[in-house]
Amino acid sequence: LEDAITDFDNARAKKRKNVKENIKVMERDGFVVLGMHRSGTSMLSGLLVEGSGYHVGGPLIGAAEDNEKGFFERVDVVLQNDEFMKAQGIWWADRVA
Repeated sequence: LEDAITDFDNARAKKRKNVKENIKVMERDGFVVLGMHRSGTSMLSGLLVEGSGYHVGGPLIGAAEDNEKGFFERVDVVLQNDEFMKAQGIWWADRVA
């Protein structure tokens, strides 16, 4: 049983090392998480940042009453999105008829 546990631990450590190496390779690539508000985008982004070690490269919107763990959204990207919507005369909270 001890040999089986050791083999399992070694295999898990090797897999973890491979995942970390793959993440290092992927650091050059970017990704964007898109979705409607209250659809889980902060949760997914948080998992990618904290769980997988992705680097977001900018200041993030901090925690708030409605999202105690933080939004994991770059401030500059959110502000740019707000400008796009403002230029089109729309807002994310507007009701669509």
